[in-house]
Amino acid sequence: MSAIRSRLVDRLGVERFELWFGPSIRISSSGNSVIVEANSAFRLERLRKNHLVDLESITRELLGGEASVEFAINAELHDEPSVPQTVSLAASHSSGSQLVSSRPSKAQRPRPAGRRFSSLDSLIVGPSNQLAYESARLVLDRPGEMTPLLIHGPTGVGKTHLLEGMWTSVRRQGGRRVVYLSAEQFTTYFLQALRGGGLPSFRQKYRAVDMLIIDDLQFFVGKQATINELLHTMDALFRDSNQVVLASDRGPAELQNLGPELVTRISGGLICGLEPFGVETRLKILDQLAAKRETRVSPEVLEHIAERVPG
Repeated sequence: MSAIRSRLVDRLGVERFELWFGPSIRISSSGNSVIVEANSAFRLERLRKNHLVDLESITRELLGGEASVEFAINAELHDEPSVPQTVSLAASHSSGSQLVSSRPSKAQRPRPAGRRFSSLDSLIVGPSNQLAYESARLVLDRPGEMTPLLIHGPTGVGKTHLLEGMWTSVRRQGGRRVVYLSAEQFTTYFLQALRGGGLPSFRQKYRAVDMLIIDDLQFFVGKQATINELLHTMDALFRDSNQVVLASDRGPAELQNLGPELVTRISGGLICGLEPFGVETRLKILDQLAAKRETRVSPEVLEHIAERVPG
């Protein structure tokens, strides 16, 4: 946005502006949010650390007190412009945006070629995940009646296994449309659609399914434009009695930064917490892993591992 760039020049001066917001930085808007793009996580982190206050202040002056600033990586941006540019030029638009965190999450790492999704049949069920497992089965049998389903718990307790298992079950049954993706992927595809004029296609893809499964819900924190899109997507699915399944590393009470509207929708559905596995469940998981790898391990060794390795 040229208006924001002009305000930044007034605050920083031309030299500092060109140093921090040169051709490798793009500024654009989406609804009530301003999106700052750079070609590397390092540049984004420097901007966040040194100029977040300036960006937020100017954004709220121009768009209102509830406006927010989001950061994204766009690998198509270059350090040197291909043609001469001036500060007054507005940012151009492209479809190469990808939101990232400073530390790559599992959603950024591509799945190994040929990898098959987990199934519910292979899930080891114990006291820590019994309720979540039964809830997943119930939702599969009666989709749309208890929506959304939120499965939450710390890393390593089987959230992704449950979600992949639900996706696999729906695919095996056939006749229903199901989409599984992470919150980071949803954000990336939304921004790409926004830049490239593909919002109608994006919305058709995610609002016309029988079941939408989204992992790592906590990734949406601070991304108001994407949260608004998710709210409209969920409302469209609810109207058609379709199922939404979500997973997060924390429960609704700890997700207040997602905003009251999204937390209210989540709280109106079915919520299941997962706890770390007990020793008996860990023993069963180790037995299963050893059998899959055709590895013989003595019971004493398995017990030793189960007692000392919680995740």
